[in-house]
Amino acid sequence: MACVRSLTRVLLALVLAVPLQGLPQGASSTLFCCENTEGRRICADVLPLECYGREYRELGSNGVLRRVVPAPLSREEIARREAEAQRKEEAAARQAKQDRADQLLIETYRDLEDIDRREAQALLLIDRAVAGIRSNVEQLLAQRKRYEEEAEFYQGRPMPNELKQGMASVESELESIESAVAAREAEKEAIRAHFAADRARYVELVRAGRVAR
Repeated sequence: MACVRSLTRVLLALVLAVPLQGLPQGASSTLFCCENTEGRRICADVLPLECYGREYRELGSNGVLRRVVPAPLSREEIARREAEAQRKEEAAARQAKQDRADQLLIETYRDLEDIDRREAQALLLIDRAVAGIRSNVEQLLAQRKRYEEEAEFYQGRPMPNELKQGMASVESELESIESAVAAREAEKEAIRAHFAADRARYVELVRAGRVAR
């Protein structure tokens, strides 16, 4: 009886080994498996119809996982992936731009005191320009006063064209001077803002250890 059981086990082992060792040439040695809509596992030596559009696994003839093929992305998932890629690309571009600006800042100034000196020099140049613009203001004001005094003699009478033109010319020059001065004052504010931003960023770079103290 024992011999019969032993012989049966040997025959069964041979039968089970045939599909693995005696496959006909060209037969598939890959198994495709996935879970259908009901959550049931489906496997076949060709990709089952239920696996189309779903994640599936490829198994070797020995049952070892070869690879996992993810399900195709939906339109929404593709849109999210593209948006995320765009966001990362823009962030990288901003960071690269900031890195270039930081490097330029480090190469431009020796230290914080250098920033202060350069700001003071830039403001001094503007002040000198304003002084030059205003250099003849007193002369123009004196001329306007003379014209006004002369105009008093013509109260109730037509004023000579030469006097009218002289007064208009003085007023135009004074207005031009004030406009130029206002522009220079706005330029000074822009200079202060520029150096304030450079100073603040420089301090951040020093704290981050990117600038030698």
